[in-house]
Amino acid sequence: MPMSFMTGSIVGGRFYKKVTTREADDGNGWNVMLDYRTLKTPSKRPLQCPTLALAKAIAAEWEFQQIDGIRPFTMPLMKLTCTALERVPLTRPKIIEHLTKKIPSRPVGNKEARVGSISWSSEKVFSLEQDVPPEWTEKEQAFFLLPHLLERELSRLKRQVEKLDPLLNWVESEFDFKPIVYSSFFGGKQEEGLVEAIENLLKKTDDCELAAIDAIASSAHSLVIALGIFRGRLDIEQAIELIRLEEDLQVDRWGLVEGGHDVDIADLRVQVSAATVFLGLSRKH
Repeated sequence: MPMSFMTGSIVGGRFYKKVTTREADDGNGWNVMLDYRTLKTPSKRPLQCPTLALAKAIAAEWEFQQIDGIRPFTMPLMKLTCTALERVPLTRPKIIEHLTKKIPSRPVGNKEARVGSISWSSEKVFSLEQDVPPEWTEKEQAFFLLPHLLERELSRLKRQVEKLDPLLNWVESEFDFKPIVYSSFFGGKQEEGLVEAIENLLKKTDDCELAAIDAIASSAHSLVIALGIFRGRLDIEQAIELIRLEEDLQVDRWGLVEGGHDVDIADLRVQVSAATVFLGLSRKH
């Protein structure tokens, strides 16, 4: 995929006036037409969509482009379709292998905390240390700080469990194995049966489905969340809440950083929403 599809760059000016769709010549899909030209992939193959709905959505992305230039970063459905047509068929085994490697250490994708873990940051310790008399020894300070830290972390842990347990229980009902969420940063092994069951599911997906799952898993840092969307267990908002669970807990405590957290949230919403919409539009039934 050209770098421009993943950045905010502008490539050339708008060279067409009218965007339409038509059935492919072989009758097996739909093309997007820019005037009389058939829209093509980066490798110059006709971009052939499996459904009319997806073709019309991509046509809308191209219709949105302005006279001063084409902005590929505003066409996520185009990007995902190109991935499904060109990258997935050539690298399917590697994609599946990469996805299954996400299962053992990080089944639900929290970047910092794990269900069952207790951790704290230097920021939290510092805020409490302001109340500690400076003449106290390190042991006396630790004796004072630990209950406060444990109370906060246990409260956070309870919220994580409340949010994540329903998803883990769903995985167990789907695959007959419940993911183990480790307290160690490096995680640990999952049941071989769970890994094998998920791998078999991924092997049965079509190219568009696998492209969508891979995109969601990459944004979520979690294959389980991606599968939750794929199976209809999670909607976009539920998925984003789970993905950002740890970060949102920190925001509740320390506040939202403008130009930081808000940008991350917006970017995550675009990535997850685009892949989820693509998944739905590409399905023939």
